[in-house]
Amino acid sequence: MGGQGWWMSNLTKRQQKYGAKLGEILFEGNGEELLLFLRKVAHRPLDECIKPYIPGAHVMLDQWGRGVRLAQRSSVAPTGIVALPVELLDAIFETIHGVVERLMLGMTCQTLWAVARRHVYTLFVQQAAETCNWAGDRIACLGDYMLLREAPDHILSEEERAEMRRGRPTGADNSDSDEEDGGDRGPIPDWWWTECGQRSWVHRTAGAVHNTVLRHAKYQGDAMWVCDGLLDVAITCDPPLAPRTAVLRNLTLQVYVREAALVEMCERFRGSDELRAEFDPHGPGLKLWDTTLGDLLHCRICWSSVDSTAMLYDGNICQGVWAGHCFDIVGGEWLGKEEQTEGWTDVSDEALAELEAIWRSEFRPRGY
Repeated sequence: MGGQGWWMSNLTKRQQKYGAKLGEILFEGNGEELLLFLRKVAHRPLDECIKPYIPGAHVMLDQWGRGVRLAQRSSVAPTGIVALPVELLDAIFETIHGVVERLMLGMTCQTLWAVARRHVYTLFVQQAAETCNWAGDRIACLGDYMLLREAPDHILSEEERAEMRRGRPTGADNSDSDEEDGGDRGPIPDWWWTECGQRSWVHRTAGAVHNTVLRHAKYQGDAMWVCDGLLDVAITCDPPLAPRTAVLRNLTLQVYVREAALVEMCERFRGSDELRAEFDPHGPGLKLWDTTLGDLLHCRICWSSVDSTAMLYDGNICQGVWAGHCFDIVGGEWLGKEEQTEGWTDVSDEALAELEAIWRSEFRPRGY
């Protein structure tokens, strides 16, 4: 039997994301996207996220020392819209619904920016609540051959199964016992799932606003460079967590995996020709030493009734030990708070051993 299709699923919000053969999900670098949905987005304060205009200040734009000196305030008396009271300017910005439109009007002068940045920040906070955030939710990578009656209770509760039976097309048996029409013998019906946004808030705001403004400038000449420079000065949308200090937490079992341990393993392989020689150098896909916490999590949350993966790994990956559990990603500073970590167990070594075993099975050198 060929490998079944697998779907990254949020069982709490009934959302599904990318689907593919399991080997494609694991070995083509989908882990980073999963991490984005599990991060708890902590908004930076207004002044850090949407920066104030400080006349005469020198603003650094990058690590190479590139910067700009902000202009001093104009001595010319304000006229037109700029002369309106702040209350009226607030009312004007409240009628503008898009982040980009608020940014572009606000960046026309210092007075309008002082008002606009508060309204831009408000939209960012609203969008964070509306987009796809899976932190704290039950998630699993579900196979096409999963049968409702074989799914354990931590994957589907009896109430959820009963709802699926009741929601079947006209003519199906809607009783609690639906053996005659085989209701428990099929997969989760398509109607049970709801739509999920294409990307997380962190991912969207980091690029979409910037690119949209440049598109309005038609990517041409001075307009493009002015918009680009203004955005670098005005707005910061970096992900809130440093990548090497993250901790993946299984909230259901109260266990965690340290990203620092994964980074240490990856650097050990990168620094050793002998270790890398144990893998096929011409093998396609993601190398073990380039994996993320998201790739590690993929290996432990799969669930299906049928062991069909089209992979070489012979472990029980199809009924993962963490499937249907709740997860989030937090910063490494959490580890230093003893009152918060009491009762938690570090399972980094166990999880990394499974990750390495899966990659070794798939990418062993020819002839082994």
